[in-house]
Amino acid sequence: MIGHNQLSEPAQEVSEGLSTVVRHFVDAIKHLSELRLVAVEGSSPTARLWVIISAPPFESRFRDQIYEAYIDALSVVEQSGVTLRLINAREFEDDVRDILPQTYHVMYRQDTAA
Repeated sequence: MIGHNQLSEPAQEVSEGLSTVVRHFVDAIKHLSELRLVAVEGSSPTARLWVIISAPPFESRFRDQIYEAYIDALSVVEQSGVTLRLINAREFEDDVRDILPQTYHVMYRQDTAA
């Protein structure tokens, strides 16, 4: 499980347009108790959103909500090159920190330590 201080936050600039897309995306999914992290790798127009959830393995209902929010967020600002990588931490034996890129910007993190 990913706690509040377990992931490093390498510094990386995020453009205004990309930031708008990410804010819209996070606003649409932050109510999900399974959501742990939303991070951005790269910059417009080839950025990648990294989303980590902790949900029952291979349960599609959480994934579907995230994919729908992603498609909706892309329509807010023309960011057609932004891709999404969704990781369910409970489907991996390895630490998900090993899967994340070396450089990323944390846009949302759910504090699970409370």
